[in-house]
Amino acid sequence: MDEKDMKILDLLVSNARISKTKIARELNITEAAVRKRILNLENKEKILGYKAVINYKNVGLSASLTGVDVEPDKLWKIVEELKKLDS
Repeated sequence: MDEKDMKILDLLVSNARISKTKIARELNITEAAVRKRILNLENKEKILGYKAVINYKNVGLSASLTGVDVEPDKLWKIVEELKKLDS
């Protein structure tokens, strides 16, 4: 992985929907080179996938599953604090 691959990853992390044309312009390389580099990053499992960031409240969902490590003697204090939060 070289500096251009790292820049591609940085751009994709910032905006996974960025076009290959924009990446090519940013790196001063061809769009074909960008496609080849991204495919290589995917094949080497440097890129594991792409995800959508959903506005759950906007689509009518408000639940969340969150894991928390808590010391046993503080468990009920944490439960009471969580109950106070807006849902």
